[in-house]
Amino acid sequence: MTARYLYILIEESFRELRSRLLVTNAALGLGYDVVLGQQWWFNVNFHRLPPGVVLLKGNNAIQASVMSQAKAAGHRVASIEEEIFGLQKSEVILPIFDPRVEHLCDLFLMQGTRHAEMLREHFPRAGDKIKVVGNPRTDVLRLSREAGPSGVAAEFARDKGRFVLINSNFGAINPYDYDALAFFSRCVSVGIIDPQNASDMELFHTRCMWERNNLREIVNFIQTMAQRHPEIPIAVRPHPAENHKIWRSEMSHYPSVHVIDDTDHVSWSLGSSCLVHSGSTTGLEAFLLGIPTIDICAKDSAWHHRFIAPVVNTVVDRGITAAEQVEDWFFRPVPVQERSAEEERRLEALQEFLQTRSDILASTMIANALDEIKPVGDGSVLRGAHLVALDASARHGSDSKLLFPKNVWINSFGRMAGPTRGATLRSRSSGRPSGTSRGARTHRSPARDPGGIHRDPLGQLPGSVQGATLAGGAKRRSHGSRYAAGGRSGDDALRYVHGAEGVIGTGPDHASAGSCDRSERRAGPH
Repeated sequence: MTARYLYILIEESFRELRSRLLVTNAALGLGYDVVLGQQWWFNVNFHRLPPGVVLLKGNNAIQASVMSQAKAAGHRVASIEEEIFGLQKSEVILPIFDPRVEHLCDLFLMQGTRHAEMLREHFPRAGDKIKVVGNPRTDVLRLSREAGPSGVAAEFARDKGRFVLINSNFGAINPYDYDALAFFSRCVSVGIIDPQNASDMELFHTRCMWERNNLREIVNFIQTMAQRHPEIPIAVRPHPAENHKIWRSEMSHYPSVHVIDDTDHVSWSLGSSCLVHSGSTTGLEAFLLGIPTIDICAKDSAWHHRFIAPVVNTVVDRGITAAEQVEDWFFRPVPVQERSAEEERRLEALQEFLQTRSDILASTMIANALDEIKPVGDGSVLRGAHLVALDASARHGSDSKLLFPKNVWINSFGRMAGPTRGATLRSRSSGRPSGTSRGARTHRSPARDPGGIHRDPLGQLPGSVQGATLAGGAKRRSHGSRYAAGGRSGDDALRYVHGAEGVIGTGPDHASAGSCDRSERRAGPH
């Protein structure tokens, strides 16, 4: 039987990997061989891979260039637009779609009917290439809700008891590289902002003012809660694109406030008693997880109404009002029947923006849609990939039964090492193995292998990997707090990998291609 290949490109592993594994599972059921890996690696290796279907996470200028490379190498192309998961207005959604993708993309996978209608009007020649399939992130939320919190978040909940979670969202005025101009430059580089367009510039200034006003009220909320109820712990999770040092400095005056540096936002939401945010996608996710959520909008900003969260969250305009609402939830719980009726009303309002009520998982619908555009592979042996097996039951518990057969390839989200059998878990900083599995072999100088080093930006790798080559580890930020880093994103994602046999090929090292990923992921809506 001729092999059929699905290539799944990952940009942000903490945000995308779990949902892509569910798509992988569904595609395997259709007879695909699946390759997951970092998008820049694929971009320089498309010509080495047998013809297949390429699934990208977006449609901006960088993604359009990746699509072009894939099409030139004979692949078909599909996209899920991750940046619009929490957005509802066309003026912020459509600029994310580069004009070139109208003819480059063979299939646009949209999460709701409203988004699909917007794109059909924007790209009239792409009408028959647009399908509503929901978003696989909602599948992950379903399974996570059943499993409950884990990792650092679960430990925090055990130690502190009931706590309030704050997810900040101030990447424009408090960017990780300290300079709002740098954030603006990234937006320009990926085509979200045209500096010569007056309306684009006005929109950027509106966003910055919106963030500034909301930040003031978030701080007011923290101060009010810390003074009124010092017995209630508050966990502050700055957005990954923010400068966390400022938060740690400013919050150090409040003993009940803990600044958290952990990307596993789902576990933190599940472990909390309620969530407070300001226009964050995590507000939408928390609603789907069944967590009481407050969305602070300091003033009636046009920017705030671009998000889906206000459709499903309790919206207030002042920090002190949010504190009063939290007090009600903590000390005067709403009857279950009343809460259920309100949640049902909000869930119904959500459907046009994000389809969640289908009996079929979004990941299954995506795999079925991809199967409609499938090219027939030539049966070639894949180069630059290693045969591994994925076991999602490690993440979701033994009852979920999400077992992945042994025809999935992972390139460890980095460059490929040379031909190897066995497993190597290597510390990038020391060059020494950080752990080896049964039957593993240690390579003294992976940098000398034909394809260079490949790394694991997910964080700590488990020692139970058997037969997969996983070398290197991304540095984890730790700032002296027990709860500074860790969680499911660092551990569980790679627990999926539990066995492999195969051959690894080689590929060139293009560090510049990787830098595109960095600018892209920091520029989009949060």
